[in-house]
Amino acid sequence: MSIAVIKDFELAKVATFGVKDSKSKAEVTENTLFQAASISKPITALITFRLIEKGLLDLDEDANNHLKGFKTIDTKGKQMAISIKELLSHTGGLSISGFPGYSFHDKIPTMEQIFKGIPPSNTNAIMVEFNKGEYHYSGGGYTILQRVIEDVTGMNFESVAKKEVFDILNVESSTFRFVTKKDDFSSGHRLKNRVRGKFHRYPEKAAAGLWTTPKDLANIIIELLNIYNNRTPGDFLAKESMTEIFTPVQTARGDFMGLGFFIKKTEDGIYFYHDGWNEGFLSKFFANLKKGYGLVVMTNSDNGLDLMDEVFVSLAKKYKWGELEDYNFY
Repeated sequence: MSIAVIKDFELAKVATFGVKDSKSKAEVTENTLFQAASISKPITALITFRLIEKGLLDLDEDANNHLKGFKTIDTKGKQMAISIKELLSHTGGLSISGFPGYSFHDKIPTMEQIFKGIPPSNTNAIMVEFNKGEYHYSGGGYTILQRVIEDVTGMNFESVAKKEVFDILNVESSTFRFVTKKDDFSSGHRLKNRVRGKFHRYPEKAAAGLWTTPKDLANIIIELLNIYNNRTPGDFLAKESMTEIFTPVQTARGDFMGLGFFIKKTEDGIYFYHDGWNEGFLSKFFANLKKGYGLVVMTNSDNGLDLMDEVFVSLAKKYKWGELEDYNFY
């Protein structure tokens, strides 16, 4: 496990616990990479807004305008218009909530095979199955957005992420590429068993493929807090973009869905948050939008939810963040 604490708009603490692999017993360091799983989606939203500000994308345009070799269809095969905003907010009615990933020994499908649900893809075709305008969490929608981003930039997704987010914000550990033995990465674990091959691979990178550290995520969150509160010039993104991102679009999970981030309104202010689960990994973050505090927790065990919640509540009491046990950031 690794955690990062944000206090007064600054990185206050980074702490690590346990081992990154149950067999090697090598200890986790603050630079050890974890799979962020669905926390990939907020980063994808930031990439999207960078391209919007450059004039390459528009929130309200049909994603099909940019898709090459693939169009979004409904269950009857009819082409359906899906806006960039609908993809970001899970309101386009698209299928496939999440992806199981691929063992290190599995063949990785192409994007076209994933879109159409053709083997070796291990999920069904991505299509419009639900009513548009309603909230239906869709990793499939973010996979379409991944393709849009690649098609409008002419670059692969991991290169766009590096150029538009990681390099600018100096979070050099973070990556959407598949890690190698040269990287300082953690192995995923289910209960006491290490995941076969150490981790699964996720070609659906925009939805689930991020490798990062709590320190890197915290520094990204701090940048967003500073922009929103006019504490920085907004060279990364404009204040108007931050306002758009954190404006609720639809009710979701008992809270609200913004653009890439979940939004929770409480007596202690407005929070933005996201969680993530991949095979053998579990992560979560939250931040108070106006008060400038927050927390990132990443684990390399998918049974760490109780421990993670205990860390959240304990640190909330220590830093006097309010009654966070009343706010389930799921």
